[in-house]
Amino acid sequence: FVVCANVLGSPYGTLSPVSADPATGRRYGRAFPVPTIRDTVRLHRRLLDALGVRSVALAIGGSMGGMQVLEWGFETDGDGAPFVRALCPIAVGARHSAWCIAWSEAQRMAVAADPAWSGGDPHAATAGLAAARAMAMISYRTAEAFAMRQGRAVNAAGPYAGALAAAAYLRHQGQKLIRRFDPVCYVRLTEMMDTHDIARGRSGSAGNDEAALAAAFARLQQPLLAIGIDSDVLYMPSEAREVARLAPRGTYAELASPWGHDAFLIEFDALDRLLRDWWDEASSP
Repeated sequence: FVVCANVLGSPYGTLSPVSADPATGRRYGRAFPVPTIRDTVRLHRRLLDALGVRSVALAIGGSMGGMQVLEWGFETDGDGAPFVRALCPIAVGARHSAWCIAWSEAQRMAVAADPAWSGGDPHAATAGLAAARAMAMISYRTAEAFAMRQGRAVNAAGPYAGALAAAAYLRHQGQKLIRRFDPVCYVRLTEMMDTHDIARGRSGSAGNDEAALAAAFARLQQPLLAIGIDSDVLYMPSEAREVARLAPRGTYAELASPWGHDAFLIEFDALDRLLRDWWDEASSP
């Protein structure tokens, strides 16, 4: 069976800033604390326990999902054996890099610049959310992707008639998101990604160096396939290579694509081939 559950902080999930605080009957809003990647994995473990799941064959996910995959590697069953038997983190590193934190903070600044964020209802800061989404979309793609898809074309019709296609695309993506998402949830989810660091509290050291990561990775004895994307400008391929190098049974594979970070949401066939080639070997006795 395939199990896919929503994360803490998502407006679609179990609990988030749009949930009602039982103490007040009103939405938590900005009072909702910053959840961690580990919080979500622990919640999902409770879900699997409630479903009677005794072990998981493979944890797979990209980006934030890849962060959860790495955290799943430390979950054990009642006998201390790994609860998840194989791991496949895609387009992610062992900890959130300064580069990714900077992208997230720029997006949070855009949301906070919306007058509704601090001067009214933060859930109404949709103009700031649309701007944040536009920033994110640039980091998810590449210059080549924008040149191929939008180029210097001008929209001839629609709500952005007369606008250059690249500008219209970003505005369209911003409007799409504000119809289905919440600004406070968006901010909390970016903050949650910033907590990602598998060495935190596990390395026996407060260090922020490779030795701390190596000590944490030494506990992961499952087969692990780290997939990087050659054109990813957000989570660099070097980060996935580091995960594969530090994992005792790590393997690295690279997805070649012009689409950047979003390639794992686009290049399904190529991703499937990489996964199946590795899985056939990793799952054999």
